[in-house]
Amino acid sequence: MKDDLIRLIDQIDTIESKFHRSPSSPGLCVPSVDEIYDIPEFTLWIQRVQMELQDIVDRTGDQFVGGALEVSQANYDGWNDRKYFEALKGKLLAMRDNLDKYYADDGRHAMQERKSPKIFISHSSRDKEYVSKLVELLDGMGLDQTRIFCSSLPGYDIPIDTNIFDHLRNQFLSYDLHVFFIHSKNYYQSAVSLNEMGAAWALKTEYSSLLLPGFGFGEMAGVVNSQAIAIKLDNDEVEVKDKLNQLYAKLIEEFGLTRKTDIIWEQKRDRFIREVKEIVVPIDETPEAHGDDVEMLESGLLIRKSEADAGKTIYYCPACYQKEGKLFPIVKGSMARDHFCSNCRGHYTLR
Repeated sequence: MKDDLIRLIDQIDTIESKFHRSPSSPGLCVPSVDEIYDIPEFTLWIQRVQMELQDIVDRTGDQFVGGALEVSQANYDGWNDRKYFEALKGKLLAMRDNLDKYYADDGRHAMQERKSPKIFISHSSRDKEYVSKLVELLDGMGLDQTRIFCSSLPGYDIPIDTNIFDHLRNQFLSYDLHVFFIHSKNYYQSAVSLNEMGAAWALKTEYSSLLLPGFGFGEMAGVVNSQAIAIKLDNDEVEVKDKLNQLYAKLIEEFGLTRKTDIIWEQKRDRFIREVKEIVVPIDETPEAHGDDVEMLESGLLIRKSEADAGKTIYYCPACYQKEGKLFPIVKGSMARDHFCSNCRGHYTLR
């Protein structure tokens, strides 16, 4: 709505202050550029802007706003962040002086047909094992696949031959959603998850937060706050049980569910708590996980210090590490001097 877009435009200077210079890589001939694509605050802001602009385009078909929407949807990947941001900034500031023309019909849609309620589980696909346990618990409450959307689980996901982004957008527009944010380090590294959080904020949906084991309340960021139900799954068991009871009562009211007898509900709840604690989380291979163990040689190739200290010399692809945050070894080809990355197949000469 109009006030939401004004707030977003007023945040331009704050968001712009988040730009930072990328490190240059002389060995790879990679120059330093202004970046912002990797900043969570920017990701949430740009998604909110997109939602507001899309709403105007859907209602009015205005070409100028359509152009602003296209710029907001550009591929912010580091290389062109500054150019796209400046173009979007100019268009938004121009729109601010003419907002009344875009919101002339604001008062005409106060009465809308009530939408069907549905649960939308916003999560990182890396946390699929935890999410599957949550879906089992929700199913035990009486919520089937018609009232739960979960992109990583068959039967609850996006139908075949359906455009992914159109389907996600349709969920927010067609249902009265209760969004479950599954907070974890993986979640905040997922652009799709942050996009969903931004959409939930823009549409003012109901939401609850579940914090996976090892993730603290202090790490929560973005639009969420402690006023909504927030359950840290590895907290004191008595507290977790109480919060799950509160959540169950809330969903009974929202969805008109038939309450299970206490003994049946408590068995399902306690099994969920127990099975979540039993999940073994694989080590995430990210730059942060490697820390100071990675070293770049004068040749531009990467090694692990710990492996070199142990007498092992394994070279890793710097291009893949910079792009994906993972270490892919350089392996031998058919010729003695032929070496290439096991992932991107880029060729290297080892001496």
